[in-house]
Amino acid sequence: MIRSNSVISLCVLLGGTLFGSAYAEVRGDLLRAILAEHERQLEQIGQYHLVAEYKSSFKMSGEATEVSARFEETGQGDNLFFDTSWDRSRPSRPDAERWEGRFVLNGEYSALWLVGNSLAYIYDHKSTSNVHRMAQSWLGSERPFDWKNTAFGLGEKRLAEYVSMHEDVFVWDAEPYTGGDGRPLVVVRRHSPYVRAGDGVDIEVYLDPDRGYMVDCAIHRDHDGWLTLYTRAEYAEIAPGRFLPASASFRLLDPEAKVKEHDIMELLSGALLERIDPKSKVVFSDFSITKFEVRLPAAAEPFTWESLGIPPEIRVIREFLNGNTELYTSNKGTLVPVAVAAELSTETLLANSFDSVTANASSARGRDEGEPDPTTATVSDDGMNGMFVLAAIISIVAICGIGFLLMNRRRKPESHG
Repeated sequence: MIRSNSVISLCVLLGGTLFGSAYAEVRGDLLRAILAEHERQLEQIGQYHLVAEYKSSFKMSGEATEVSARFEETGQGDNLFFDTSWDRSRPSRPDAERWEGRFVLNGEYSALWLVGNSLAYIYDHKSTSNVHRMAQSWLGSERPFDWKNTAFGLGEKRLAEYVSMHEDVFVWDAEPYTGGDGRPLVVVRRHSPYVRAGDGVDIEVYLDPDRGYMVDCAIHRDHDGWLTLYTRAEYAEIAPGRFLPASASFRLLDPEAKVKEHDIMELLSGALLERIDPKSKVVFSDFSITKFEVRLPAAAEPFTWESLGIPPEIRVIREFLNGNTELYTSNKGTLVPVAVAAELSTETLLANSFDSVTANASSARGRDEGEPDPTTATVSDDGMNGMFVLAAIISIVAICGIGFLLMNRRRKPESHG
C-alpha cells in the first residue's frame, strides 16, 4: 500500500510538470484516488473496539468549562455501540457534574439511555442514513468524537462527504506537498466563492500517503480568512502498513478570536487560550485512544437495545416509523408492552421525554388475525364491581335525560300576538 500511494503522488507531480494544462484534471484524479483509498481502508477494518480518554476546555461568554470523558465504543459497518462517562466542572457550579450515556445504532433502530434516568428510548428508522432527529442529537452530544471522521476527514464529516456537498458551488483539488518536517504529503483544498481573503481557499486537508492518506492536519477558515477549526492527529501502526488514530487535537474557534496560521503552535499548546478575547467562543478538545483493536465479529453482537443494560424497573418508550409510540418494560431481554394508564401518566411522559411525545398504549404495529385485543384482557373482581357502578350511573343519567325530553314535549307552545 505504501509503495502504490507513493507512485500515485509521483505520477501527479510528473503530470503537472510535463503536461501543464492537463494538471487540473490530474489533480482531480488524485483526489478521486484518495477517496477510493479511504473507502477501501474502511471496508477492511470489519469490527473494532476502542477505549479512549477525552478532555475538552470550553471558553464561552467568559466562563471556562472543563469536560472529561471515558469513552468505549464497538462498531462494525454502520452498526454502533458506545458508553460514555462524563465529568464537567465550571466556576458557576462548584460541584462537578457527572453522567453516563449509552447508545446503540443498527439497521432497524437507535436506542439510548442516560444511566439512572427512569426512561430509555428506542427510535425506529428505515436505514442508518436516516436516523431519528433525537438519535442524531444524542450522537452529537454524547459521543465525544468519531475516529473515522478524524482519520478520513475534518472531525465532523469524512472528506468524501465534504467533497460531495454543493458540487456546483465549491471546487476541490489535490496536489503533492512537502511538510515542514520534510515528509511527503498531499494537500486537498476547497476553493470557495464566498472567501474574500487570500486565494479563496477555506478548507485545507493534509494527508499522509504512507499512512493510507489519513489526515495529518486540517484547517478551516471563515470568509475573511480567520481560522475557525484546526485539527491534528497522530497514528499508531497496528500491523505492517496499517495505521489507526492514537490521539488527536481539535481547536474550534470563533472568528472574533482573530487567529491566523502563524498562531497554530500556540493554538496546540493551549497558551493562546489565555490571550484570546474572553467574549470569544473557543473550544479546545483532545483525545487519546488507550486501546484500539480490530477483531472478528463476536457471536453475540452488541448492537441491540439489550446492550444498554436497562434494569426491569426502567420503562422504554419506542417510537415507530409512523410516529406512534408505545411504552414497554424489559423482562429477560424481551420488551413487554405496559398499559400507560396503569403505569405512567401522560403528563409524566411529557415531562420526562426528550421528544415530548405523547405515549400511546395501543401498538403501532397492528395485530395479526386472531391475536387477542389487549383492551379485552381479563378484568379482576374489583374491576368488575367498578364497571357495574359505572354502568348504573350511566343508566340513571340516561333515564333523567329521557324524562326531561318527555316533559318538554308535553308543554304546549305559548301563543304570540
